[in-house]
Amino acid sequence: EVTIPGGSKKTLANVRVGDHVLVGDGTYEPVLDFIHLQRDSQVEYLRVSTRNISRPLYISADHLIFLFDKDDDAVFAADLRVGDRLNTIMSNGEIAPDDIVDIQLETSIGLYAPLTPSGTIVIDGIIVSNYAGVRNHRLAHQMMGMYRWWIRIFGPAGKRGNEEQVDVHWMLQAMEKFARLSIVENLARNEFFEDMIHSTALL
Repeated sequence: EVTIPGGSKKTLANVRVGDHVLVGDGTYEPVLDFIHLQRDSQVEYLRVSTRNISRPLYISADHLIFLFDKDDDAVFAADLRVGDRLNTIMSNGEIAPDDIVDIQLETSIGLYAPLTPSGTIVIDGIIVSNYAGVRNHRLAHQMMGMYRWWIRIFGPAGKRGNEEQVDVHWMLQAMEKFARLSIVENLARNEFFEDMIHSTALL
């Protein structure tokens, strides 16, 4: 579930393009598009349970998620271990750690990957990245600036978000292949390269 203005909850299945949702800095941002949307697909998820949140987080293994002691870097959910501390949003908007107490593999119906301006979203109280498949969140976010620019001109692939399926846009597929190159991941650690990518994104 995501949190919408006023503190109410909404399931990802009911989120639409244009809805405002809680993101990683404690503010609300609009859903710009869906990177990927498959309402009827059977998907393997990691069910991640934490100490202080009653509802578990369901996240795909290759999705990026933030650890409390890793600043703004992120890791694949597949790399999470019991005892790791995740970033949670408190009712006052502050970020606090919550310990993972259990991780299980489960199969569920539906795949939802909303895109926000900040590249973050709060799911079931836990801050997660919008991105998957690329190990570096900052690189993925800077490169996605080009796609956010595309959306401004041509509109979102997900239109209103009530489609049954939104395949990954060809531009995103190309950017993911580029970002997965080891040389690019190494360069991404260089501030000059990151600034260059940010400049070309125009956002």
